[in-house]
Amino acid sequence: MRNPKKQGTESEVRVYCKGAPDFLLPRASSILINEKDGIIKAALNEKTSMSEQDIVKYLKCNEKDNLDNLSAIDYLNVSFAKKAYRNILLTFRDMSMVEFNKIS
Repeated sequence: MRNPKKQGTESEVRVYCKGAPDFLLPRASSILINEKDGIIKAALNEKTSMSEQDIVKYLKCNEKDNLDNLSAIDYLNVSFAKKAYRNILLTFRDMSMVEFNKIS
């Protein structure tokens, strides 16, 4: 999607991709987290902001102290897969129009 308001910048175009977390997560650098104060951007290697109760309840994990965002997503992905849920990850990348034209 092109954003005319950002013409000429490094974020003029936003490209979306959906697919299996196993394939897309290794290429990601950060995640968007829905917090009480709004959506925040966090690095995958940052300590997760999930509460200890949520970690135990949703991730079935006892690794509460050093759990980063990537590990939390991996635990959740595995727990969903065990229940035969189909997991799909939606990713995006902002780029300039010049960069976009090189790949399209």
